[in-house]
Amino acid sequence: MQPIAALFIVTSTFLAPASPPVALDTTPQVDFAAMFPPPKEGLTITVVPGKGDADEATTFPKLLDDFTRVTGITLQVTKDTEGVLKQTRLGLNRSIQVPASEVYRIVETLLIAHDFVFIRLSNRDPRIWMVQSLQAGGGRGGPQVRNDALMVDEKDLRVLEDHPATLVTTTISLPKTDVRTLSNSMRTLFTDANTQQIIPVGQSSLIITGFAPNVAGLVRLLHTIDDLSTLEGGVPNPAVQVRPGAAGK
Repeated sequence: MQPIAALFIVTSTFLAPASPPVALDTTPQVDFAAMFPPPKEGLTITVVPGKGDADEATTFPKLLDDFTRVTGITLQVTKDTEGVLKQTRLGLNRSIQVPASEVYRIVETLLIAHDFVFIRLSNRDPRIWMVQSLQAGGGRGGPQVRNDALMVDEKDLRVLEDHPATLVTTTISLPKTDVRTLSNSMRTLFTDANTQQIIPVGQSSLIITGFAPNVAGLVRLLHTIDDLSTLEGGVPNPAVQVRPGAAGK
């Protein structure tokens, strides 16, 4: 081999860019079609003005029975939560017809409005979800509620935005941001330790737990901030201002 050719080979070897590290996807793959079977029909929520306790009025227990009927999902309710459900009114001022396509969104919206959450116990047939009151037993939802959050990939958050009573945990990467400084500055936004959490991982990743639509909006906001960050070292530029509502677009 000619010396020049040998030198070229050696030099090329050292100057060649290193292969990018292979990212390991440890997030469980979720089959959302199986997790949220399409309701076979819509449901009716009946409100009798001035007679909230009328026999024909829809109560929370009846709403959940109807939810099971149209989705096929079995619900488990603890004794403490059952007592809270029976004492809680839906709070609607008129009856509504809920189409099949909106059953999950409306039922979960009513649940979370009164501090109830869905926890998945079994995502395969027979599917079993637990209804947990965050106020039952003196508000002892406890860290276990947060720990039972659904693990999802960031790309799947949009699918879950119509599930406001669903807790999720996801991981995001913010390559231009000092995530430890960012997470410390954001802790005041995470007011409920039972359902919310933000944890920095390494130099540029965050683990975020919360209700699905809130997490989805926060992730969009954080990516906007990261995209606009320009200072060396990955520190967010303090001059960057994010328009209100940017997280929801």
